[in-house]
Amino acid sequence: MNRNALRTRLRNINIEHSRLLKDKSAQDHFARIAALRRERTILLGLLVGDGELRLVSNQDSLPVTHGQSA
Repeated sequence: MNRNALRTRLRNINIEHSRLLKDKSAQDHFARIAALRRERTILLGLLVGDGELRLVSNQDSLPVTHGQSA
């Protein structure tokens, strides 16, 4: 995933997160917010070049990371 794709995904996460904070009627509200926060943390780490994170999934909707062994 390139830098622009990461930034676009981060923007989409932030939009969905804001929507969920305003609309608390969703059935899985808290679980989805928690998942978005985890994904946002991962994306921010990837964008700033955190050496401990590396992308291992090609699926745009769910980046999965693993710590690298030094």
